[in-house]
This record gives sequence, structure tokens and C-alpha cells, in this order.
Amino acid sequence: MAILTEYDGSVNDTFNFGVGVKRAQGFKIATGKKITGFSIKGSKGNTTPCTSFTASIYAGGADPTAGTLIKSESFSSDGLGAYTASPSFRDFTFSTPATGLAGGSTQYYLVLFPDDGTGGDVIRWSVDNTSPSYADGSNWQYVSSWSQRTTEDCNFKIYGDDDTPAGPAHVKKICGIAFANIKKINGIAIANVKKINSIT
Repeated sequence: MAILTEYDGSVNDTFNFGVGVKRAQGFKIATGKKITGFSIKGSKGNTTPCTSFTASIYAGGADPTAGTLIKSESFSSDGLGAYTASPSFRDFTFSTPATGLAGGSTQYYLVLFPDDGTGGDVIRWSVDNTSPSYADGSNWQYVSSWSQRTTEDCNFKIYGDDDTPAGPAHVKKICGIAFANIKKINGIAIANVKKINSIT
């Protein structure tokens, strides 16, 4: 699993938010890639932390959720760890990867929101609001509508790998009887079929 794109800037603020509020970071990836997970530099909230949060990936759109929903999954907030003003990166893996992505110039968004909790400090995600320099997207916040925060970037990583579909079985004919050699590579059955020793 490789890092497809990331931003690891200064931690000037650990932005806290509660139920009904969403935070998003725009990003881009190369073509021919699948997304397997993500990482945020964040923590649980400092008051009544959420027990879980939802992470979604959207593609395109005028704002983070106006485009196509690619992947959405709920995660335990235990993976974020207890509240800290100096958070580290916390990794999360989707149960199945997001495949068939356009990549290239397509704008993607990593959107986070808490599933539960009380008050406005149930989850935190650190931002660089002093010298943000991620070139392929910016930070967004949703309260009653989306607002783009062009002077901030969230600290994040997007994990993935090459998105290479399994090809057809390679078949050779050498005179007659079919011979199949089947192997499993990454859980995918691949047959190498040959014909040998003609019987007529």
C-alpha cells in the first residue's frame, strides 16, 4: 500500500467539530490507481468524543459532496486515540478499495463527519493555516452549507495501489489435450491453459 498523495504541514490548529458539521480536503491522484485507505493527523474531541465517524470519498462537483460518491464507511473513533493538541497521523483502511477511478485532473474530496457525540468538540482534524501549500485541493467546512477555506489545508494521506484488472487466461495450443495450470495471485484465480499430445 503506497501513499498516492499527502499533505503534512504545520499543525496550527486541531479543528474541532461536532454532529452536523463536516470537514473535507480536496486532493488529486494519478490515473490508474485505486484508493485503499486514508490517514488524518487528528484525535478524538476534548469534551464528549464521538464513538465513530464516517469517512467518504467524492469525485468532482462544485463542492465536496456535490459530485459522485465513490466510497463511504464508518470507523471507530478508537483509531483516532485520545484528545491531544499535538496529534500524529492515524491510518484507516476501507473494507474494499475504491476502484475504476479517473484520476488525473479529477478533483476528489476526503469528507469526514462524526456519527454521534455531544457538543462541538467530538472529533479533531489538524490544519495548516499559516503556510498551506497543497496544490491539488483545499480545505472545506460544512455547517449549513459548504464554504471553501483557501487559506487552510488539512493534514492527510491517501493510500492506494495500482488498479490493474485481471486479464483473460493465457491459452496455448500444442496439438490436442487441454492442460490447465491454475494459480491464485492476490486471491484471483488465473488459468494458464495449454494443449499437448494430440489424440485423434
